[in-house]
Amino acid sequence: MESSSCIYKDPNSPIEARVKDLLSRMTLKEKVAQMTQIERSFASPHYLQDLGIGSVMNAGGSAPFPNAKSSDWADMVDWFQKLALQSRLGIPIIYGIDAVHGNNGVYGTTIFPHNVGLGATRDADLVRRIGVATALEVRACGIQYTFAPCVAVCRDPRWGRCYESYSEVTNIVREMASIVTGLQGQPPEGHPNGYPFLAGRSHKNWTETNVRLSGLNSSVCVRGFVSSFLIIQQHISLRNFSYNTDNEALVVLVGVYARKSLPEIYFLVQSTPPGFCRSVPFLCMHTVDLYMLFCKLTFYSNPIDGGTHKGLNEGDTILSYEDLERIHMAPYLDCISQGVGTIMASYSSWNGHQLHAHRFLLTEVLKDKLGFKGFVISDWEALDRLSKPLGSNYRRCVSTAVNAGTDMVMVGQKHREFVKDLIFLAESGEIPMTRIDDAVERILRVKFVAGLFEYPFADRSLLDIVGSKLHRELAREAVRKSLVLLKNGKDPKKPLLPLDRSAKKILVAGTHADDLGYQCGGWTIGWNGMSGRITIGTTILDAIKEAIGEETEVIYEKIPSPDTLASQDISYAIVAVGEDPYAEFTGDNPELVIPFNGADIISSVADKIPTLVVLISGRPLVIEPWLLKKIDGLIAAWLPGTEGEGITDVIFGDYDFSGRLPVTWFRKVEQLPVNFRDNSYEPLFPFGFGLTCKADTSLTE
Repeated sequence: MESSSCIYKDPNSPIEARVKDLLSRMTLKEKVAQMTQIERSFASPHYLQDLGIGSVMNAGGSAPFPNAKSSDWADMVDWFQKLALQSRLGIPIIYGIDAVHGNNGVYGTTIFPHNVGLGATRDADLVRRIGVATALEVRACGIQYTFAPCVAVCRDPRWGRCYESYSEVTNIVREMASIVTGLQGQPPEGHPNGYPFLAGRSHKNWTETNVRLSGLNSSVCVRGFVSSFLIIQQHISLRNFSYNTDNEALVVLVGVYARKSLPEIYFLVQSTPPGFCRSVPFLCMHTVDLYMLFCKLTFYSNPIDGGTHKGLNEGDTILSYEDLERIHMAPYLDCISQGVGTIMASYSSWNGHQLHAHRFLLTEVLKDKLGFKGFVISDWEALDRLSKPLGSNYRRCVSTAVNAGTDMVMVGQKHREFVKDLIFLAESGEIPMTRIDDAVERILRVKFVAGLFEYPFADRSLLDIVGSKLHRELAREAVRKSLVLLKNGKDPKKPLLPLDRSAKKILVAGTHADDLGYQCGGWTIGWNGMSGRITIGTTILDAIKEAIGEETEVIYEKIPSPDTLASQDISYAIVAVGEDPYAEFTGDNPELVIPFNGADIISSVADKIPTLVVLISGRPLVIEPWLLKKIDGLIAAWLPGTEGEGITDVIFGDYDFSGRLPVTWFRKVEQLPVNFRDNSYEPLFPFGFGLTCKADTSLTE
């Protein structure tokens, strides 16, 4: 096909003209392929080259091979892209990954604190800079979009995704949505609401912490307000930006959110052929003077998920439309104003009606009323959940979801069945061709906006950015600003902190003192997270040893022995305990006690030695009054990520505490849900509480 005769191949033609031209050339089979997103382990020449599949993603924990580096990921994605470009029409794929606290699925990247910790900082500019760094590290892998950030308002800590929420208070979540500006940039004044927007930023000056935004374009994503677990995704790119040190080219697109059970994730990883995507060809398209596509980042939002009954993942949000708007919708509207390009429907239900089947929310509100021109994508195998028993009558599920307004489907295992059923439904008229064409138009629009037709391959010049000193210093800053001091001394006039770094002997104890995986939490390397030295980083114990004086002896015992506790010359103990990693439904927890007998470890140490407790968790946990009385100091450290030195920066007094609780710390689980400004509000620590090391000084809001 001659390029001169194809409007869609002309980068100077208007995007809508390119969309119409390409759509007119497509067969039904090619249109259905564009509406299909497959997991990377199923990607093959048949799907990418022969069928022309529209999108590829990787489920949590799925990787080219264990400990694959960013360059290995870029090799894989470029190989997929090369196959797609050899299809009849040469339509590039969009590749998505979950980057919810940094590019957390890739070995050696910078892992930032999870969102609940960032909410404790109240620092919108810090969060924006984290967005910049995350975008660069994602795009270094050649990946075109990611599913983050979450702008859900978590109203119940029993929910297994609370750490993905910035706060229980809508206004805090709205402030932290500044990460969108970091990921994609700011749409210019007058940009059409609802239309995908392109943004650019040159990475040549990426080492500067004070990055200035250039004009950006991004597509609007108005979805979150609509339903109980929507994921807002976003696209960005840049085009024809003249390079200078003030204009940094960085692009962000959003996409899909993947979820798998652990056995399925293992299967996906193991199903990758040996040596797959090694030594595959790639093309570096970076030209500083031309349009650069950096990284597409999604705004995945769960507007109602944060308020499901009893905090259940994939639960039912029982709420009036007015309350949905008041509590959950505003952050999503903010993201829409920033130009979000794709939106993911939720697994959850709103007043008993599943979101993937909710035409009112997906079409009448999101697309018709709000004018959203990007595409709606399903969650992982979400269509299977539209039938009972699960997965039965799949064809009917496809019909229901697509007619409701789902444009692209993350199909999981049923990729062959989905393509076959969707073709049948279109040919039979059960799904009108107008609905098929509308979905494909939206998908193509996002791809053109993202610049994928001009620059589809990885930019290898970004690889040195991954896990860089600058990015790790940024993460360290985020850690120290996220820490919330809840207690400092049994007697307020005799504070424990800051600790004496020149003490003769100190004890470091607890399950989380020397475990990087626990420190990072879920969505780190694997979907559910894991324990151990799973990536590059600094544990709390590492950081303590680096921070103390040369004459100080450090005794480390995960569970201290009676002999150690009987020692008379230990000045103080630092006990780090907390939750084991989890993601989504695996974290739903009605009890919220400290795991691994954490309370017993704390108690045994505090009986003998002045004790500082560092609690590593994605949410408030039960702290019994007797235990709180016994300890000398308590810090909520959330899930801080790879940079443990951010903790020692504060406990040894180089910086003071500045974090404030982003959520209410309940007294007992029987109170839940309990939220700021409830009529009956008797928490252990109120929303906004936080001490400093200065006597009688707190930061309570």
